Amino acid sequence: GQHLTEDAGITVSGAGVRVRPLELFRPLTQQEFNKLRDRADELRTKAGISKDVKDAKNIPPGALAKLTEAERNEFMDIRRRTSEGNPRRQANPAIAETLLVEVVVDADAPEGTRELRLRTRSGASNPMVFRIGGLPEVCAGLVQARPSQKKIQADQQKAVARNELTITPPVVVNGQILQGGVDRLRFKATKGQRLVLAMEARSLIPYLADAVPGWFQATLSLSDAKGRELAYNDDFRFSPDPVLLFEVPEDGEYFLDVKDGIFRGREDFIYRLSIGELPFITGLFPAGGPAHASTRVDVSGWNIRTPRTLIDASGRGPGILLLSLAKEHMASSPVPFELSEDPELAEVEDNDSAARAQSVPLPAVVNGRISGPDDRDWFRFEGAAGQELVVELMGRRLNSPIDSQLRLVDSQGNQIAFNDDHEDRAAGLSTHHADSYLRARLPQAGSYLVELSDVQHQGGETNIYRLHLHQARPDFELRCEPSAVNVREGEPAVVTVFVLRRDGFDAPITLTGNVGSKALGIDGAVIPAGVDKLRVTLSPRLASQPELMPLRISGNARLSDGKLLVREAVPCDDMMQAFIYRHLVVAQSHWLRVLPRLQQRPALRQVDADTLVFKDGKACSFLIPLPRPKLGETLRCELSDPPEGITVKDVDVAGSGVRVTFAYDPSKAKPGQKGNLIIAVFHEREQQGDKAKGKQKGPRRVPIGYLPAQPYEVAAAPAK
Repeated sequence: GQHLTEDAGITVSGAGVRVRPLELFRPLTQQEFNKLRDRADELRTKAGISKDVKDAKNIPPGALAKLTEAERNEFMDIRRRTSEGNPRRQANPAIAETLLVEVVVDADAPEGTRELRLRTRSGASNPMVFRIGGLPEVCAGLVQARPSQKKIQADQQKAVARNELTITPPVVVNGQILQGGVDRLRFKATKGQRLVLAMEARSLIPYLADAVPGWFQATLSLSDAKGRELAYNDDFRFSPDPVLLFEVPEDGEYFLDVKDGIFRGREDFIYRLSIGELPFITGLFPAGGPAHASTRVDVSGWNIRTPRTLIDASGRGPGILLLSLAKEHMASSPVPFELSEDPELAEVEDNDSAARAQSVPLPAVVNGRISGPDDRDWFRFEGAAGQELVVELMGRRLNSPIDSQLRLVDSQGNQIAFNDDHEDRAAGLSTHHADSYLRARLPQAGSYLVELSDVQHQGGETNIYRLHLHQARPDFELRCEPSAVNVREGEPAVVTVFVLRRDGFDAPITLTGNVGSKALGIDGAVIPAGVDKLRVTLSPRLASQPELMPLRISGNARLSDGKLLVREAVPCDDMMQAFIYRHLVVAQSHWLRVLPRLQQRPALRQVDADTLVFKDGKACSFLIPLPRPKLGETLRCELSDPPEGITVKDVDVAGSGVRVTFAYDPSKAKPGQKGNLIIAVFHEREQQGDKAKGKQKGPRRVPIGYLPAQPYEVAAAPAK
């Protein structure tokens, strides 16, 4: 990563794991390199060592005796740090530094996915995935990247050749692919073995901001001892992580090559590869069942001991349940299973035309399959005039390869609504939102039909679905990012709250929060009606401390019928894929870190902090109680991620502080627009340039912090 420190604290979710930092590898800046080189020359001159002596082995005997012990140690340390050439120039600063840590896992530590975070003087980091499993583990040539261009080039040259490792399944192989690298794994297998070779790469680091398609695209190629390729995979269905399901044809030695699909590679192209006669689920039917009850499910896959099992969801409400099956103390990868409170039905064939449509009551969840390439499933229901109907398909989000489309028609065949793909921002790991959703108001009472088909004309046993039909149920979910909030003592911290509005929900939402058992102040805490994203500021009145504190933010809203909805915000991180696409990746936990207050940084607050109303083309202003800037300083305010049409017009020093004036452009700011203004405050100080060369440096910015979020609205246009 970057901005790492050797004295970092480390937090791991769950019990039974301890981590401590060992050594930090950080590239020298050019300034640091020059200073070390100059200091080495001073010590070399004092010791009487010629500059021609490049190797420590050639230093004349007794030369270092002229230095003190501290100087000798300093001289040898400088030679070690500078001997491998100029500072390493990492193309991607986000991976310029490497912190080596030691992880100790207790024998009774629960298996599963953990989150690992660093705690430095600058705050808490984003989470990284750390897996704890039950199989033996080996490493395939992991690289420790020291800050030296020479060593990196040498490592990359070695990586181009195959890095071969002999393994004994069952085993988990941990690997790292550098530019053009290939890891070759050699193992023996017996005829008839049903081997599962399952890769975790994209699932460990889901999105890389500067790589196309946005992750390490691992590939698996399996060959026999004669070099004949027997199997190849670069993804499993729609998942970028490949899986090989291979029945061994004869006793012998086999070779598995692991590489990137287009021969890329670097330090963050890492993987975990599980190999053995492991349980692996390829499908569930049905893929869901009633909440608070048990469901008997058919399980398809490899090395599954019981193809029919009972799923006990007692005490579990609606939502997604992750299921895993075990075989001889080896657990399968978890698969999603949906729980619902609506009545469950099974699709009944033959329903492939409107004339033979299956009748279903409302509400209902239909469990079915698109069984062939051109299979179309039809369903008929009775609707009332003005009824707002929702039809939603769950398929791709339940690991089904189905790419659905839905069509709603009346009894005469007239189309009322149609949908192919519908984006679900709650599915932050999806890059193709292939599930369909439609909402429509029925024009009159009578019979209506829903047609379900696969856009890509695919079908089969694995193309399962769950079709939800019910009256619209307005609701919402909240996502809050980042998942680790760093705030300085006495200062606001900016977070973004995303609203996932369901079934036409459009009401305002009021946010509340707490840190541990203490209430949390939230500025600009009302998310206006219809707004899907709002930046707010948190103002915890807590003293600084080194540990992370659990953070909880909730939203409450009242429906038109008076019903109160309360939903807890799910922590997430807003991650970028391939330079442009953004995804909300859910985290296991939400943390707050309070850092010590910086000296001489004034407290920021507004005096008259009512909602700013922009109307009739007039500017708005408020007062910040700040001391006058020092001589040579200018106080500036700047909008962070400003809304369309609103700008900072003036910052004037007033008698009791600083008055900030905002202007708006009526041609750009939409009437009725509401939200929060996030204002960054800083000082500008003039810097002395190089007068001899005629160069003048620009002003230097000194951040002061953010003001509490300021609510605003643009007045609606007057009725004509």
